[in-house]
Amino acid sequence: MKAIIPLFFVLATGCTSLGHEGRSTPQTSRELSEIPKEFTLIGSGPLSTAIENLLVARGINVNPPARQHIRGEPRYIIYVNSTELDICIPEGSRQMHFGILVQEAESTELFFASKGQFGCMDTIVKAFENWLF
Repeated sequence: MKAIIPLFFVLATGCTSLGHEGRSTPQTSRELSEIPKEFTLIGSGPLSTAIENLLVARGINVNPPARQHIRGEPRYIIYVNSTELDICIPEGSRQMHFGILVQEAESTELFFASKGQFGCMDTIVKAFENWLF
């Protein structure tokens, strides 16, 4: 009986992410010819920070939107938005409504698009990481 009460409390106070991994599956995912050495990141919030931390940890420069780039080199822009909700169970990261777009700045060619409702942040970041690397 004691084990049932904590389980009920967790389910009543948080939302579950069981069976919802598909919510972070990209709608568009095209391979880049090579991994860029830098990205321009436009966004804010924890998902944007997690994407930036991932890129920096992999040795990729993350630039603010106003930075000039060298002509002739493709410039990739990542747009990230998210609205935090509850905690994902059993993952433990934040559950959120989210959107991530990656496009080449000059041609506006879309390489990655993922958006959804009730996605788990760690799963979303992992899907992005799997696409890029």
